[in-house]
Amino acid sequence: MHSLYSVLLVLFFVLQAKAKPLTEAQIYKRCYAQLSQVAVPINDARITQIKNKQITGVQACAQLLSEADFDSNGRLRTINPLTIKIVKTFTDFHRSWFNNSRLEQSTDYSLETDGSTMDVFDANEPALFITRQLFLPDAQYKNILRGSQGVQAIRQEDRSISAALGFTPQMTVPGRFYAGNNAAIQENKFTFADASVRLLGIEDLPNRPAEDFVTLPRMNAGEIVGVQMNTFSAMIPNFYLRLFHGDENARVRYGETIDYTFDIYKNRGGGILGSSTFFMMNSGHTKGQIFNGSTKVPRAWTKAAMESLMCSPFPSLRESDISQFVVGNSSAPFRNSSSCVMCHATLDPFAYVARNRVVGNSDFTNYLKNTILVGNFKAVLPSVTGWPSEPVTNFQRQEPKGRLYYRSATGALVDRSVNNSEEMGQAMSETEDFYQCAAKRYFQYFTGINVSLYDRTNPANSETNRKLTTADKEDRKFIEKLAKELRTTQSLPNMVRQIIGSDYYKYPNYRVEEN
Repeated sequence: MHSLYSVLLVLFFVLQAKAKPLTEAQIYKRCYAQLSQVAVPINDARITQIKNKQITGVQACAQLLSEADFDSNGRLRTINPLTIKIVKTFTDFHRSWFNNSRLEQSTDYSLETDGSTMDVFDANEPALFITRQLFLPDAQYKNILRGSQGVQAIRQEDRSISAALGFTPQMTVPGRFYAGNNAAIQENKFTFADASVRLLGIEDLPNRPAEDFVTLPRMNAGEIVGVQMNTFSAMIPNFYLRLFHGDENARVRYGETIDYTFDIYKNRGGGILGSSTFFMMNSGHTKGQIFNGSTKVPRAWTKAAMESLMCSPFPSLRESDISQFVVGNSSAPFRNSSSCVMCHATLDPFAYVARNRVVGNSDFTNYLKNTILVGNFKAVLPSVTGWPSEPVTNFQRQEPKGRLYYRSATGALVDRSVNNSEEMGQAMSETEDFYQCAAKRYFQYFTGINVSLYDRTNPANSETNRKLTTADKEDRKFIEKLAKELRTTQSLPNMVRQIIGSDYYKYPNYRVEEN
């Protein structure tokens, strides 16, 4: 009898705990920890205001988020340890959207030869696009996929560390550091083969002229205190393609079809899609790979964009969507199988907008630095029609036309032809999936609830649909509601306020039905 009483007593308190919503102070404390990754201080002024019923927990949380607002130039209006923590929290969160978020993940990356790439390019750039739209006044979320200008972090070194060490380490993430105050080592100088030579791959040119040596702007170091539009610009005279090294025929065949002199920091349009950093980390091919429209296209780059920014599962297409693309006798094995084509019909035509790009290097010279970079072939030929099943001659020299072709999570078939990566970014930003993906990610960050986004109208998903619980269905509806509002307002802060103001956020386990 005593044992039964104990069980009933425990059950009573458990049920009471589940049914009882958080207090206003608890809501604020939860939010404070999620925004800053530290506990709320005992003397926090907003706790007092909440206890005096001057503001609610949700209002206090919204105020806390707005403390990290940027000014019109992209710099924190108020720079202090708390606002720096908030910006770092969300930049780290946005980095988690991307499977590849380190330059070391670039294909063919070698620390020995490519370690200085992080002095030229910031692996955080894709995430910084999103962070800027969260904290910049009146920013529009769609702009992460718009425009032909990159973004860069505004960083501030921690002077207390410098004072303690006696020199300036200027450390940053991931894994880059400066060698104290040694000016010779600090110099960010790179070598590029003489533009007049046009012999890509030649390393040991005698009597190199001064024009071969370029001092590039160096990535800022320290804690992020803002995100601004890219201010770096550097014209380079040439670049190295390992594919051409020792191959005279290749030099003759491709030599004059490449843009040798170009701005190494130039964005190619489409916001994140035009980022050299995003491309080199996700191209999926070795340095010097020339795309041929069939077996060799940057489909891994497509996959990264669709999964990171659209939460698109693969395959998203149905067999009825791709029957016309199954060839049966192609030299590309994936064109002979419908199960393969269901993925490739999305991946490959999308990747065509990047057909002109090629990953290369600066030249190799003793005692100077080397960096990976993204060059371009000149687009001087009309684009091939459709999606060819065999390699296309001079594909890399054609106009970068592509196609956004996939099944939305709503069940609609999205089919849009585009002329370049800027138009591809615009096409993506006009889909429901673009906004549902952002809503899904933010909702999961604040509640821990992972909402599965997939085409529920597809008969192939009937068994998955059958297993959905009432909570699963309500969660999906809430994501769709958040996404619809985000598409209208284009405001990430507004979406955050909706999440923390929802019934989900009021309960210890984020579940409304437990009331």
